[in-house]
Amino acid sequence: MSETFLQVESNRMTAGSGIIHQEMPKPVNDKMGGFQLWVNLPQSHKMMPPRYQEITASEIPVSLNMDAIDVEVTCGEFGGVQGPAGDIIRSPDFFDVTIRPGIPFSHHVRPGDVAAGYVIGGTGTFDLDGSEVAVSCTMAQFENDWSSVEVLAVHEGMMFL
Repeated sequence: MSETFLQVESNRMTAGSGIIHQEMPKPVNDKMGGFQLWVNLPQSHKMMPPRYQEITASEIPVSLNMDAIDVEVTCGEFGGVQGPAGDIIRSPDFFDVTIRPGIPFSHHVRPGDVAAGYVIGGTGTFDLDGSEVAVSCTMAQFENDWSSVEVLAVHEGMMFL
């Protein structure tokens, strides 16, 4: 299979009992980037048959909030919008979020889940009190006792996963 992924395209793969693949991305306009989210399968599913789901950019819905927050929902649910990635065994939420400056963003974290955020561009904080500013290429992981992720964009706004 030969694939070319463009901006905001996604694929979902379940390795299960084994899948052989190689990643050979090609730059678009001399730029290349990507992000992988690995979800550990429960023991009972480790040897299930492998699966693959390709998701094109046009299939990823956007949840708009107050015309100040755009949330592309790849999997999970935000603002009543359900993402197209399914049949994952676990129930991860994976969003591509763009926030205008000064606008707070909040997302509920289910008990027992681990939340993380990765800043793609701009600046902001992963706490509404603004104690730690996150810039591009910053990763934040939240402890299991957090009930929500709180983000505030500053300056030019912020884009994060």
